[in-house]
Amino acid sequence: LYEMIVNRFEQRNEKSHNLPRWEYYKKIYFDLINKKEALLFVVYDEEKPIMISLNNLYNHHLFSSVSSFDTDYAKFSLGSLEIYKKLEWCISNNVISYEMGMGDLTYKKDWSNYIYPFRHHIVYPKRANFNNTLKANLEYIKVSVKEYLFKTFYQKYKNYKESKKSDPEPKVNYKIIEVVTNELPKNKKEINFRENDSYTVLKRLVFDFLYTTSVHKSVVKTFYFPDVNTVLITDEKDNHQVVQFDDDYDLSGKLLITS
Repeated sequence: LYEMIVNRFEQRNEKSHNLPRWEYYKKIYFDLINKKEALLFVVYDEEKPIMISLNNLYNHHLFSSVSSFDTDYAKFSLGSLEIYKKLEWCISNNVISYEMGMGDLTYKKDWSNYIYPFRHHIVYPKRANFNNTLKANLEYIKVSVKEYLFKTFYQKYKNYKESKKSDPEPKVNYKIIEVVTNELPKNKKEINFRENDSYTVLKRLVFDFLYTTSVHKSVVKTFYFPDVNTVLITDEKDNHQVVQFDDDYDLSGKLLITS
């Protein structure tokens, strides 16, 4: 899960507020899981976890805590699958509600049937002395100012930051081309994409192909044509996709060749 969060936020060129608290999570959640006060939802590709979600369970209410996924599988909308499976589990286990957490995000609105405002309560004794009353009023002012600044300036800052964001990953230039497969050069080599964890772009292309064709990855084969710096993704149903990389991009050194 930690690696998924790191990769996801590197892709977005942002900082995760969960990572600085990771040691704290490790310290408390193992005991909470054993006490059945927290639980993990995991989606696998065979034996490989590709989506992990950490949640709290209290008095028949499920609260989302930390979730992330393998970005190579982004096409499959694992976030929506995660929510669907959680709701399915909640219904089967008499859980009253699923709380998605604070944040005005579109996907939360799409899945929610009840939205409520976040409230900050300041509690102090009714007959408090002057110092405690002063502290309570200062806390009220501080919270009010923060809320005003958040509503007024945060979204503008976020939009500005988004406009200045740079892609942390070097861009790989390629294009999907329409070509009859028998017109490709005879010099080809099979690529072992299942073991090629070091080459993210190829894996994403293969997984996008799986999503589009609805075939299982066990029937998919990938071939590299070094003469034209091109990859062929195909299956036993004669679905195929031809990906041509720029001539100046050295693809051959990044692939695990099996034949």
